[in-house]
Amino acid sequence: MFQRRRKTPPPAETPGREDRGHAVPETGAEREQRRLLQTWRRSEQRVMRTWHAWLAATAEDQSERYRAYLGALAEEERAALAVQYACRSMATAAREAMPDVAGSPPR
Repeated sequence: MFQRRRKTPPPAETPGREDRGHAVPETGAEREQRRLLQTWRRSEQRVMRTWHAWLAATAEDQSERYRAYLGALAEEERAALAVQYACRSMATAAREAMPDVAGSPPR
């Protein structure tokens, strides 16, 4: 009976939106970090699914669900460590790329 009008974003030519229509190119490191974050998020979701499956399990399949939950936890931990390692590597590379400032301690 009633239909809502679909919200459409204003065109890119609208004044004040000049900077929003252009995509910023991604570096390889940023792309890799995004991929690692997505992997971590998916593994975290798997942990939640297996946790709920374990809670809902019957006595017959409870041990199997628990093993699946432990496997998901281990996978999520590996994904988290990969993200942590990538972030530290990017931070180290950014620090090394910064110009030396007079009076700063040597590296």
